Amino acid sequence: MSVLRKDQRIEILAHLAEGTGVRSTARLCGVDNGTVNKFAFDVGRGCQVLHDEMMRDLRCPLVQVDEQWNFVKKKNKHVKETDDREVVGDQWTYVAHDVVHKATISFVVGKRTAETARVFVLDLRPRIKGRFQVTADGHKPYIDAFAEVEGIDFAQLVKRYECDERESKGLPLGRKRYVGSERQVITGAPDPRHISTSGIERRNLTTRMESARCARKTLRHSKDLAQHKAAIALHYVHFNLVRQHETLGTTPAVALGVITREWSLGELIDAAMERRPRVTAAPDVDAPLVVVPEEAPLVVPAAAVLRPQLRLIVGGRS
Repeated sequence: MSVLRKDQRIEILAHLAEGTGVRSTARLCGVDNGTVNKFAFDVGRGCQVLHDEMMRDLRCPLVQVDEQWNFVKKKNKHVKETDDREVVGDQWTYVAHDVVHKATISFVVGKRTAETARVFVLDLRPRIKGRFQVTADGHKPYIDAFAEVEGIDFAQLVKRYECDERESKGLPLGRKRYVGSERQVITGAPDPRHISTSGIERRNLTTRMESARCARKTLRHSKDLAQHKAAIALHYVHFNLVRQHETLGTTPAVALGVITREWSLGELIDAAMERRPRVTAAPDVDAPLVVVPEEAPLVVPAAAVLRPQLRLIVGGRS
């Protein structure tokens, strides 16, 4: 068995939080891929529990919501009939963003369906105290989902693209060029000046830059749905509690009043590992894992210990 030291854990998490892939992190830290995956999986699942505990009873007057596309193992166009479409293919992360304090209030990973939108809205509403204004894009399931909750002023910013207008006229689609938008008040009395999705769009850009599994056109996409959900939770909790926002001068959680000071990586690891659900195996690790007490150090299989090998590559100029 090999045990990760505290400094190794912090080093691994620092790389993952800055958008480094699993294999790159393993090479930089001198550990095996399975070790990084197992550690990220445990911390990520603990971060989900930590987020549910801390992000409650919030005062957020302005909220923006959006869905961000990712995929697990393969894209939808490559999914076969024998594949389980619930765990492979396109996955969407529904995110609620606090415009004032820059915090991520709620996030749900699932398919882009009316049921996922409903689960997301029902998770978001109890986290915020009092009435608030929320803006979404033109995703139609939001209308029915937000109709089930009270105490919100809901509006949609519906964007128009040239390809959509050409499709309605029976013309070739062409490029997806933005041509304008329309503000639509759905429920309540939202302030027209704050009907916007610019904040959540900028937040989604940060996710793509700082979470390797969300980066476009790379091979760092998730191969397992559970691992993907853990990575998403790790990213958002790290952003809320640890990462200092340049505009705020502190972390979003401090600005929101959830915590009194910025957390260190070590504190985040300790809090997440205390709350992680117990498992006997992890994705992408072939060897079984020994169940250890919560306060014990992370234990990884002996087969996962890095064993550098050197070999002669024949070739080159003569």
